[in-house]
Amino acid sequence: MRENDATAAEVLWAQRLAIEALVRSPNVGLRELWLPDLLSGLRAGTVALNGPPLKGHDKGRGWLLTGRLKDVANLAWEGFSLVAPIRLGDGPPGWALLRSEEDGLSVESLLATAGQGPSNGLSTLSIQGVFFREDEWLGGPELQMHLTPVARALSGAQPHSST
Repeated sequence: MRENDATAAEVLWAQRLAIEALVRSPNVGLRELWLPDLLSGLRAGTVALNGPPLKGHDKGRGWLLTGRLKDVANLAWEGFSLVAPIRLGDGPPGWALLRSEEDGLSVESLLATAGQGPSNGLSTLSIQGVFFREDEWLGGPELQMHLTPVARALSGAQPHSST
């Protein structure tokens, strides 16, 4: 697929992995709320599989998140859901679902926009003081074990960094 349309391949990779994360998550509430929009294409979905996890600072029933995620695909739509790795304290990173509407989440560089010529379709996200609630938790490190085989199966559609 990448050989025919690199941007379409990146969208497929990102959307499919976001769907898989929701399907595999023990968080039934998030799955029931967001899966229909991802499946129908009303909402873009993406997963940040590579790079360092976001850092979470405990605020009681939630955390303030900070960090940057590079080379993230499928952010060109209005309204996207991001499956992001988050480190809360000293333990292994887990996964959370963040939405583009969150205060403090911004797309720093959208490298693929309509009519601006060739690009690799990847963006950098800046996360500064995004409040993350405990009910947005998708799962622990085991979630990546479910995502990795799907990512491998879609490897022909996987986004490749320009760096």
